[in-house]
Amino acid sequence: MRGLVNKRYPTFAPKNRQLLFTMLVVTAVVNSATKGYDTMMMSGLIAIDPFINYFNLNPITTGLLNAAMWIGCIISPLAITPCCDLLGRKLTIFVCAWICLIGIVIQSASQNIAMFIVARIIVGFGCQVTGSAAPLLIAEIVPANFRGSLVGIYFTMFNLGAIIASIVTYGTGMLDSNWSWRLPALLQCIPSIISICLLYFIPESPRWLLGKGNYKYAVEVIQVSHVVSKEDAREKANKIMSGIDTDSPFKGQFRKLFCWKKPMMRRLAIIVSFAFLVEMGGSSVGTYYLTVVLNQTGIHSNQKVLEINMISSCWNFAISVVGTFLFDCIGRKKQAFISLSCMIVCFFVLGAFVAKWGGSTTNRSAQYATLFWMFLFNGFYNFCFTPLNVLYPSEIFPTSVRAAGMAFYQFWNSGFGLIAAFVLPISMTSVGWKFYMINAGYDIIFLPIIYFLWVETKGLTLEQVASLFGDEEPCTLKLKVTDADDTSDSVKTELRSRS
Repeated sequence: MRGLVNKRYPTFAPKNRQLLFTMLVVTAVVNSATKGYDTMMMSGLIAIDPFINYFNLNPITTGLLNAAMWIGCIISPLAITPCCDLLGRKLTIFVCAWICLIGIVIQSASQNIAMFIVARIIVGFGCQVTGSAAPLLIAEIVPANFRGSLVGIYFTMFNLGAIIASIVTYGTGMLDSNWSWRLPALLQCIPSIISICLLYFIPESPRWLLGKGNYKYAVEVIQVSHVVSKEDAREKANKIMSGIDTDSPFKGQFRKLFCWKKPMMRRLAIIVSFAFLVEMGGSSVGTYYLTVVLNQTGIHSNQKVLEINMISSCWNFAISVVGTFLFDCIGRKKQAFISLSCMIVCFFVLGAFVAKWGGSTTNRSAQYATLFWMFLFNGFYNFCFTPLNVLYPSEIFPTSVRAAGMAFYQFWNSGFGLIAAFVLPISMTSVGWKFYMINAGYDIIFLPIIYFLWVETKGLTLEQVASLFGDEEPCTLKLKVTDADDTSDSVKTELRSRS
């Protein structure tokens, strides 16, 4: 762990921007791959007999198994802010990757449903904390013109994890033993191991470093990430410092977050609406409960379900990658409005198809026509909301409360995710095709919310985004600069004036 806590730019970290960004993204995104792996792993496991029989599953216990992950997630906001701000973004990822590993080992060795549930709570906690720290690390290192694609690609790797899980469960699903589910559960640890190994080769967030007074290290990171001279890097560091507004930059974050001022209240309203759309807009239908959808369309063969899971994962991944690289062209707000509009249409049509041909085992054309609309819905969702999942929350909060803002988002995201994971299998079974109509109906409410409430962050620095909300000028800053001897005379004068 000592090698992770550096006072200078890490010795073995890349000095080339392209290589640094590649290493940074790979290190961070494998954490989202863990969560993506989990969703499709569970979708695959609830379709195979050894797993169903071992835990005696029914709709309620199935919902509980999936909800367990979200229970861990909803606890995680208690740790996100102190971990990200006291330990730093990088060390937080390291610690929580180990927590994920512990949970995965327990999960794969489970002897009963209680043990499996506890393990998934642990995994959910670790995944959600890294799901805040990793996007913050990327967003705070990369320049504005790269932020949309590089932070967006973070959660896009959710679908890569899902692809791997669907392939693994397809292969192990043919085994007539408990290894058909224990092996996929154990292989979930691979992304965490990769992340732990790569963390030694990437730098810390320059904004966090400046908040802690490590000016020299921050300037070195900015030099590499922005490809600028040392003087230009110092100038950028000074601009960042001007947005850090207290003597103790990372203290009292929740007091600042809930200050009842209009800019912050708008941010919180955006976050709640966004979290609702991410989890309750219909995404769980195409991931955790795709098996249920397939059963409604009359597809019951375990092998066929696993094959469709695998195809669905590849489709979702391809579309989310395309959407990620269009954020800096189309814009976050416009892309969200377009995607949600198309999702609503798809769910209305899907509900109509399920009502007309649901449960048919003879009309294969009707089965696959129904499935087409489910795939199309997933495509529009992944075009925007998968890559936007952690990009938007990491952009709209100022540096002094960014970790608290992410914790606030993760709380609502996890809460809505918990509701969706537990309630969906019951409601989908109880009301059938009407479920899709209800979901599409309340999604309509969010179209004017996106149009009138959300803000566009495309092409803006994090400091410019803060001013977009109409934030007041920050207070004077006192930083304990640990590298004052390395600063230029102008910077020393600036620091003295701030003191």
